[in-house]
Amino acid sequence: MALNRNMYYSTREWQYKNISPVILCEEYIDLFYRRDRKVTPEVLRLHCFHGVARFIEADFRDAAGNEYINVYDIHWQRQPFTMEFPDTPYEVPEPELLSQAISASQELYGHIDYCRVDLMLLSDTIYFSEITLSPRRGKLLITPSEWDTMLGNLWRYPPL
Repeated sequence: MALNRNMYYSTREWQYKNISPVILCEEYIDLFYRRDRKVTPEVLRLHCFHGVARFIEADFRDAAGNEYINVYDIHWQRQPFTMEFPDTPYEVPEPELLSQAISASQELYGHIDYCRVDLMLLSDTIYFSEITLSPRRGKLLITPSEWDTMLGNLWRYPPL
């Protein structure tokens, strides 16, 4: 982390240009206490287009450190594409707070035409992580590539 460097100049993400770096301290949240790490997402990333959550990334890391990203629709049906990392080799049950997480993401998005709202779920509590306007600087690898186009078509810019 470089507090003396403006991330805009290295990433070209305009939203960082006028932000002064600060150090934030947060309470540690043990998402995996008494939970099966294999089927407990580290984070749910809800992709919202024009106020509507359209799909969900669920990020996992197994005991060996292997990373997985499962992509679901809002009904927790796994989608036929990947985002940078492979799917888990096993099924993951729908999180108990999924519908509340979807509602929260749609409330948090504001009036942004596209954003990704990252949330962490802990049994009966939803924790906000961040809102991202350009995940991976817009260079997220989506496979197969036709899904990249289909997802891009969800974004109408400028909004109608």
